[in-house]
Amino acid sequence: GVDPLVGLPGYVAGELPVCALPCPAKANTTYTNIRNGTYRSFSFLRLITNKTGADATNAAALVKAAQSVVNLYVPDFVPYVAAGGDEGMKFYRSHFVVPGVGLTADTNGVPFTEPSTEAGGDVGGCIEPITTNVLGAHENVAKGCAE
Repeated sequence: GVDPLVGLPGYVAGELPVCALPCPAKANTTYTNIRNGTYRSFSFLRLITNKTGADATNAAALVKAAQSVVNLYVPDFVPYVAAGGDEGMKFYRSHFVVPGVGLTADTNGVPFTEPSTEAGGDVGGCIEPITTNVLGAHENVAKGCAE
């Protein structure tokens, strides 16, 4: 299988990375196989909040701060967008209508900015490069993704 941990500080093939804190990493070098789209079992970590007000402001500040320093201490994730010298995630999962939850449409949440509005499920969705981000791309694909 494809190893998602390639590129992490202390990485040894087939083992969990071990290093003494802090474990800084150069920007754009962690999680190589997630970043290049070959590791297919990734998921985006989402933070849900009110659209406006103090909660929205604080949530946005938290996400921005975490993404800006991720490579300085313990690189636990790939930033969603460019931050702190890191290019961020270059792939996304296409979305689909989830049966039985009342959705009648789906969207991939484009353009890829913060905040992003998305609808539908993305578990097992097609992995698409954001450079070819087109509304409707592979949404509701009945026969699966083109490889």
